[in-house]
Amino acid sequence: MKALESLGTSNRDLRARALITVAYSTMARRAELVGIRVEDISDASDGDGTVTLRTKGGQIQERYLAREAREAVSKWLDQAGISEGYVFRRIERHGGVGERTISSGEVARTFKRVAKLLGWDPSRVARVSGHSTRIGAAQDLTSAGASLPEIMLAGGWRSPTMPTHYSRKLSAQSGAMKRWLGTSSKPR
Repeated sequence: MKALESLGTSNRDLRARALITVAYSTMARRAELVGIRVEDISDASDGDGTVTLRTKGGQIQERYLAREAREAVSKWLDQAGISEGYVFRRIERHGGVGERTISSGEVARTFKRVAKLLGWDPSRVARVSGHSTRIGAAQDLTSAGASLPEIMLAGGWRSPTMPTHYSRKLSAQSGAMKRWLGTSSKPR
């Protein structure tokens, strides 16, 4: 991921790398991300794992945690000296890591900061939100041919409305009419 290559090894950058990879892998909402605790993360034998999220509807859900996300979280936790409690903590004025979790607004600010590091046009940076990784992951899964129920399960959606909305342009470009009319061998 090009965004991650632009980050260094400071507390702020390691936290950003962990936040972005966890957000993308789990398709978590901002509030779900800031509520993740060390105790919510489970490792698997092949280097990836799962994370337990508390959803906005009050449910508990297990989400997939890719190897890259698991490694980024481990590096962040090691450098920050975090062994329990909230994973994504505030960085204090002196650069040290605090005890309190980041705010939901900090998720969006982190994503915007990384977009600026990538040299994105200011109008594009302005459209980055705390849900950008959630939207992008839904679009990537659509492009990869995942079914709507698979995308809904991966992102914790109970209704197809939002994942369908996020991938509407991609779906139109790869849907039944594209397959039918997009080939020259079909009668017109």
